[in-house]
Formats: sequence, C-alpha cells, structure tokens
Amino acid sequence: MPQDRSQKTKSAFDAALAAQRAGELETAIALYTQVLQSDGNRPDALNNLGVGLRQTGRFAAAEVCYRRVLKLGEPTAGSYTNLGNVLRDQGKLAESEAAYLSALELDADSAAAHYGLGLVLRDLEHIEDSLDAFGSALSLDPDNAQYEWDRALSLLRVGRYREGFEAYESRWRQPGHIKLETKPEWQGDQLAGRTLLLYGEQGFGDVIQFARFLRDDAWQD
Repeated sequence: MPQDRSQKTKSAFDAALAAQRAGELETAIALYTQVLQSDGNRPDALNNLGVGLRQTGRFAAAEVCYRRVLKLGEPTAGSYTNLGNVLRDQGKLAESEAAYLSALELDADSAAAHYGLGLVLRDLEHIEDSLDAFGSALSLDPDNAQYEWDRALSLLRVGRYREGFEAYESRWRQPGHIKLETKPEWQGDQLAGRTLLLYGEQGFGDVIQFARFLRDDAWQD
C-alpha cells in the first residue's frame, strides 16, 4: 500500500512538472499541492509550487514555499535567489537584498543572484552598485540580453548615455521585440539630401518624449 501511494505521488509530481513546462500553471499548482498533501516535506515540489505561484502573481504564497524549502534542507544559492525574487516582487527590498547576498555567499558565480542583486540595488537608488552587480552577472553570462538591458537602464539613469544607448540595443535580442528591417540603417552620418525614417517601437510615451528633438519641418503625414 505505501508503495502504491509513493507511485501515485511520483506520477502526480511528473504530471505537475509536465504541466508547468507546458505553461498550464493552474494545473501544475493543483498537482504540486496534491503531492505536498501526501508529503509536505518535498523541497522539489515546494520549490516548483513557489515558481508557479510567483508566475501567477501569488507572491506571498510563493514566499512561504521558498522559506519552507530553506528550512527543510541544505540552503542553496538558487533557493535564496528565488526568495530574493519574490521578496522584491512584494517591495520588501531590504529583505530581498539580504537574500541575494546569502545566495552569493554560497555561490559567488551565480549570475542569477548577481542580476537579482542589481535589480534590487537599483530599486534602492544605489545605481552605481547596481552597475557593478549587472557587470558581474554579464561576466558570468555574457550573452544574456536581459542582463544587458537592465545594465543599460542603470547606465542611462546615471547619465552615461553613450554606453547606455549602446547597451540598449540588447532589446532586439529579447522576446517580443521585432526590429523593422530598414536598409541601410542609419549610423549617425550626415543626412544632407537624404530622408531618415523614424518610427515608434516602444509605445506613445517614448514617441512623445523624443519627438521634441525633431525639427518642425520633419513631420510628414
């Protein structure tokens, strides 16, 4: 009988994992809950349940899961990083920073922990420190477009515009950003006798903000 129960729990966990990978989060959450009703001390089920709860905006419940994971076994950098993420989601910035620092004490080469620390440091208005953290994350994962994007935002915040806008090009490597293929692309050279096409790519706010830099005779219907 115990073997049958164990097999049912394994099947439920495997089904939950498959549902989570397929983006069926509510199904995954229900199945992880079922697993934990049979064995409430499974760190893997608690962690994955926390991930699903966070993805669906239930941050306080996700925090409970992550804290339980940390109590059950040997803490890992990943566990502390998950906790830092969900604490930041809730605006608990000091606690979030402490969680990321705990992650880095366990694994100084955790790119995700450096990145999370960079985000929360920027939230705390420690912009230069955030740049150090993003730089560390990128040194460990140099092709990560999300890390480069957030580094760009911090560079722009401190007025390092040339570096910031160069790093800002990383947005084209992120999901959902489709670049209009124009030929040739302007490289900043002289425009005498030529026409430059400007188009909005990030919403009306940015269009309104930067339209003030255009000459009055630049507009066409």
